[in-house]
Amino acid sequence: MRKERTPKFFLIHVRMDDRNFSVQRAHEILEDIKGFTNDMCQPAYTTHDARSFGFIVKTKIPAVAMAAMLDGTEWEKERSAILLNDDKFFIFEIGEEFAERGFSVTSNWIKHNQKSPTS
Repeated sequence: MRKERTPKFFLIHVRMDDRNFSVQRAHEILEDIKGFTNDMCQPAYTTHDARSFGFIVKTKIPAVAMAAMLDGTEWEKERSAILLNDDKFFIFEIGEEFAERGFSVTSNWIKHNQKSPTS
């Protein structure tokens, strides 16, 4: 019998390759991430050049499975890649303790959703 996973918070950091960058692609990546996290996704930041951005997600999906979804390798069922070959990403788990300054919308979203058992 498979053990039910507890939802966890993650920061997904994406750096789009300069040759493939477009604001449209950035929005498509956000929509894809919302899709596999059942809309439990909050934009956290965007760099000045908009090529790097981060999202906070709450999900039961393991980090390695999210990585497989981003790069298009198989996980449970076949998927197409969300990111292109030269795009980069890093997925960090956010534990119970975290600190912030200047990210009140993001930290409030985490605090609000820590109480919620969904996803």
